[in-house]
Amino acid sequence: MKGIYKNLFFMLCISIVLWSCSKDHKEPLQDLKDKQMAQQDFFGTVAGKDIITEENKVLFITYQFNAQDETITLLSATEARPSEEIAWDTVLGYDNKPSQKGGFVVHCDKDGKVWEKKCEGYDCVTLVQKCLGSGGCAQICNANMVYVPQTKVFYLSDDLNKLIDTKEDAF
Repeated sequence: MKGIYKNLFFMLCISIVLWSCSKDHKEPLQDLKDKQMAQQDFFGTVAGKDIITEENKVLFITYQFNAQDETITLLSATEARPSEEIAWDTVLGYDNKPSQKGGFVVHCDKDGKVWEKKCEGYDCVTLVQKCLGSGGCAQICNANMVYVPQTKVFYLSDDLNKLIDTKEDAF
Protein backbone atom coordinates (compact mmCIF):
# COMPACT_ATOMS: atom_id res chain seq x y z
CA MET A 1 0.00 0.00 0.00
CA LYS A 2 2.87 2.39 0.82
CA GLY A 3 4.32 1.67 -2.62
CA ILE A 4 1.15 2.88 -4.32
CA TYR A 5 1.17 6.16 -2.34
CA LYS A 6 4.85 6.70 -3.10
CA ASN A 7 4.25 6.12 -6.81
CA LEU A 8 1.22 8.44 -6.83
CA PHE A 9 3.17 11.14 -4.99
CA PHE A 10 6.11 10.75 -7.39
CA MET A 11 3.79 10.99 -10.44
CA LEU A 12 2.12 14.08 -8.97
CA CYS A 13 5.50 15.77 -8.44
CA ILE A 14 6.64 14.95 -11.98
CA SER A 15 3.36 16.28 -13.41
CA ILE A 16 3.70 19.56 -11.52
CA VAL A 17 7.30 20.03 -12.66
CA LEU A 18 6.43 19.32 -16.31
CA TRP A 19 3.43 21.64 -16.19
CA SER A 20 5.50 24.44 -14.63
CA CYS A 21 8.28 24.10 -17.19
CA SER A 22 5.91 24.16 -20.14
CA LYS A 23 4.18 27.25 -18.77
CA ASP A 24 7.49 29.12 -18.31
CA HIS A 25 8.52 28.82 -21.94
CA LYS A 26 5.28 30.16 -23.38
CA GLU A 27 5.90 33.27 -25.46
CA PRO A 28 4.01 36.34 -24.22
CA LEU A 29 1.20 37.47 -26.55
CA GLN A 30 1.41 34.15 -28.42
CA ASP A 31 -2.31 34.36 -29.24
CA LEU A 32 -1.77 37.63 -31.16
CA LYS A 33 1.18 36.46 -33.26
CA ASP A 34 0.73 37.00 -37.03
CA LYS A 35 -2.74 38.41 -36.42
CA GLN A 36 -3.50 41.66 -38.25
CA MET A 37 -5.35 44.06 -35.95
CA ALA A 38 -6.55 47.63 -36.05
CA GLN A 39 -4.14 49.82 -34.08
CA GLN A 40 -6.59 50.70 -31.32
CA ASP A 41 -7.46 47.01 -30.90
CA PHE A 42 -3.79 46.02 -30.73
CA PHE A 43 -2.80 48.54 -28.06
CA GLY A 44 -6.00 47.98 -26.08
CA THR A 45 -5.61 44.20 -26.21
CA VAL A 46 -1.96 44.25 -25.14
CA ALA A 47 -2.62 46.75 -22.32
CA GLY A 48 -5.63 44.72 -21.20
CA LYS A 49 -3.68 41.49 -20.80
CA ASP A 50 -2.27 40.40 -17.46
CA ILE A 51 1.37 40.16 -18.53
CA ILE A 52 4.02 39.35 -15.96
CA THR A 53 7.66 39.66 -16.95
CA GLU A 54 10.76 38.58 -15.10
CA GLU A 55 12.24 41.14 -12.73
CA ASN A 56 14.11 43.92 -14.58
CA LYS A 57 12.68 42.88 -17.96
CA VAL A 58 10.18 44.36 -20.40
CA LEU A 59 8.31 43.02 -23.40
CA PHE A 60 10.21 43.63 -26.66
CA ILE A 61 7.73 43.61 -29.56
CA THR A 62 8.55 43.36 -33.25
CA TYR A 63 5.62 44.23 -35.48
CA GLN A 64 4.60 45.18 -38.99
CA PHE A 65 2.82 48.50 -39.40
CA ASN A 66 0.55 49.03 -42.40
CA ALA A 67 0.03 52.78 -42.78
CA GLN A 68 -2.59 52.41 -45.51
CA ASP A 69 -5.15 50.40 -43.55
CA GLU A 70 -3.81 51.44 -40.11
CA THR A 71 -3.17 47.92 -38.86
CA ILE A 72 -0.47 46.25 -36.81
CA THR A 73 0.62 42.64 -37.15
CA LEU A 74 2.56 41.20 -34.22
CA LEU A 75 5.66 39.36 -35.46
CA SER A 76 7.22 38.48 -32.09
CA ALA A 77 7.12 39.36 -28.41
CA THR A 78 9.95 38.37 -26.10
CA GLU A 79 11.20 39.42 -22.71
CA ALA A 80 14.31 41.59 -22.83
CA ARG A 81 16.36 43.84 -20.62
CA PRO A 82 15.30 47.46 -21.14
CA SER A 83 17.64 50.21 -22.25
CA GLU A 84 19.07 52.31 -19.45
CA GLU A 85 16.67 55.15 -20.26
CA ILE A 86 13.58 52.95 -20.08
CA ALA A 87 14.83 51.24 -16.92
CA TRP A 88 15.23 54.61 -15.18
CA ASP A 89 11.85 55.82 -16.45
CA THR A 90 10.22 52.70 -15.08
CA VAL A 91 11.94 52.85 -11.71
CA LEU A 92 11.79 56.60 -11.06
CA GLY A 93 9.39 58.30 -13.39
CA TYR A 94 6.14 56.40 -13.32
CA ASP A 95 5.11 56.31 -9.68
CA ASN A 96 2.45 58.95 -10.31
CA LYS A 97 1.66 58.30 -13.96
CA PRO A 98 -2.03 58.39 -14.92
CA SER A 99 -1.61 55.05 -16.73
CA GLN A 100 -2.08 53.36 -13.36
CA LYS A 101 -5.69 54.58 -13.34
CA GLY A 102 -6.65 53.53 -16.87
CA GLY A 103 -5.53 53.93 -20.44
CA PHE A 104 -1.86 53.81 -21.28
CA VAL A 105 1.07 56.01 -22.29
CA VAL A 106 2.80 56.23 -25.68
CA HIS A 107 6.43 57.39 -25.53
CA CYS A 108 7.91 58.30 -28.94
CA ASP A 109 11.58 58.83 -29.77
CA LYS A 110 11.96 59.32 -33.52
CA ASP A 111 14.49 61.34 -35.48
CA GLY A 112 15.73 63.07 -32.33
CA LYS A 113 12.26 64.23 -31.27
CA VAL A 114 11.00 62.81 -27.98
CA TRP A 115 7.46 63.13 -26.66
CA GLU A 116 5.07 61.23 -24.43
CA LYS A 117 1.30 61.34 -24.02
CA LYS A 118 -1.37 59.46 -22.11
CA CYS A 119 -4.16 58.09 -24.26
CA GLU A 120 -7.19 55.84 -24.29
CA GLY A 121 -8.85 54.02 -27.16
CA TYR A 122 -8.79 55.78 -30.52
CA ASP A 123 -6.60 58.64 -29.22
CA CYS A 124 -3.71 56.18 -29.13
CA VAL A 125 -4.09 55.45 -32.84
CA THR A 126 -3.46 59.10 -33.65
CA LEU A 127 -0.38 59.17 -31.41
CA VAL A 128 1.08 56.00 -32.91
CA GLN A 129 0.45 57.27 -36.45
CA LYS A 130 2.16 60.52 -35.54
CA CYS A 131 5.18 58.66 -34.18
CA LEU A 132 5.48 56.10 -36.98
CA GLY A 133 4.66 58.67 -39.66
CA SER A 134 7.54 60.83 -38.52
CA GLY A 135 9.83 57.88 -39.23
CA GLY A 136 8.89 57.84 -42.92
CA CYS A 137 6.68 54.76 -42.90
CA ALA A 138 4.30 55.58 -45.75
CA GLN A 139 3.08 52.06 -46.59
CA ILE A 140 4.26 48.90 -44.81
CA CYS A 141 7.26 48.72 -42.51
CA ASN A 142 8.64 46.53 -39.76
CA ALA A 143 9.31 48.26 -36.45
CA ASN A 144 10.01 47.57 -32.78
CA MET A 145 8.54 48.75 -29.52
CA VAL A 146 8.87 48.00 -25.84
CA TYR A 147 5.89 47.51 -23.56
CA VAL A 148 6.25 47.86 -19.79
CA PRO A 149 3.27 45.93 -18.35
CA GLN A 150 3.65 47.31 -14.82
CA THR A 151 3.08 50.88 -15.98
CA LYS A 152 1.23 50.23 -19.27
CA VAL A 153 3.71 52.36 -21.22
CA PHE A 154 4.55 51.68 -24.88
CA TYR A 155 7.95 52.94 -26.06
CA LEU A 156 8.38 53.43 -29.81
CA SER A 157 11.77 54.35 -31.24
CA ASP A 158 13.72 54.02 -34.45
CA ASP A 159 16.87 53.29 -32.40
CA LEU A 160 17.00 49.73 -31.03
CA ASN A 161 19.51 50.80 -28.36
CA LYS A 162 16.94 53.21 -26.91
CA LEU A 163 14.50 50.32 -26.44
CA ILE A 164 16.52 47.38 -25.15
CA ASP A 165 19.95 46.70 -23.73
CA THR A 166 21.88 45.15 -26.62
CA LYS A 167 25.11 44.62 -24.67
CA GLU A 168 26.11 41.02 -23.87
CA ASP A 169 27.33 41.70 -20.33
CA ALA A 170 24.26 43.62 -19.17
CA PHE A 171 23.32 43.51 -15.49
